[in-house]
Amino acid sequence: MNANYSTAFTTGNIADTIPPNILSRCIQSASNCVPITGTINPVNGLQLIFNESMLTSSVENSLAFTVDTGTEVRTISPTSVTWSNFNKEVLVTYGTVPAGSATISLSNNARDASGNALNTPFTDTFTSGSSNIVDYQVTAASFPLGGTISTAIAGNFTLTNIGNVNGGSNVSWKVYASTDAVYNTGDTLINSGTQPALNGGASINVPFSGTWGATPGSYYLIIVLSGGGDGNSNNNTKVSSAIQVIAPAPDYVVSSTSFPTSGVISSALSGNFVITNIGVVNGGNIVNWYVYSSADNVYDAASDTQIAFGTQTQLNAGISSVSIPFNGT
Repeated sequence: MNANYSTAFTTGNIADTIPPNILSRCIQSASNCVPITGTINPVNGLQLIFNESMLTSSVENSLAFTVDTGTEVRTISPTSVTWSNFNKEVLVTYGTVPAGSATISLSNNARDASGNALNTPFTDTFTSGSSNIVDYQVTAASFPLGGTISTAIAGNFTLTNIGNVNGGSNVSWKVYASTDAVYNTGDTLINSGTQPALNGGASINVPFSGTWGATPGSYYLIIVLSGGGDGNSNNNTKVSSAIQVIAPAPDYVVSSTSFPTSGVISSALSGNFVITNIGVVNGGNIVNWYVYSSADNVYDAASDTQIAFGTQTQLNAGISSVSIPFNGT
């Protein structure tokens, strides 16, 4: 490493000759390192050099590293540990970290020769960003809350170049329906398109549409980005919550009525009505009907009085019943 960027912290135990410190944080497979307070490009993964000098009586039992990105907590074992004159240098490769704030925590479970714990917890918070690249990401999306088989899907998403380099070519997008929350090549393509290149930091709203398949069930919509000179392919998908897609049902309405215009208390009344299935699906069950008298024009099961009831055989889509008479008092 060409530079030594150190951050010391207090161990609280004199068995350490020098408090543990971070030497540098580097981009994996890259030659340059940046100060630990800097913003780094997480595309290829990250490496952390941890350094600690200890007394000859110190015995290292274990080291445990975790990375907390706010959406996941990842535990990592050291990639390598080297010693030189009791100076321990630990290389930790902890993989790609999404853009945003992330925290590295070190738990040192070393003990000295007498068995005294050298507990030296250390936390280093840093910002992971898309530095010097074109980086397309779906930063927001509006998905349908439910659906019906073989009917339309509509939604939209915000496409953003979160990098600081202007895009130079179109970015492609596709929306898939999947039975799980992970994109696979067997998922069903719903819609696709391309958008012109975006400057660094710029966004655009993209609508999408399509049609649900013919099988009811629980589905996820997954937006997948590609192309556009994108320098970070680790943030190119956006997944909806589970969406319940159901089979359609018949839709019965009272399409015409004939009611009495006046009446006398405790005397007979009569009328008739027609039931129509205005849905696109044939009915499969008997339809129950009820007639109530009410003090207002809003049905209230608690206070309204049932006058008559009956049944109607199922109706196919678009079909109406004959006129159905009712009688009561």
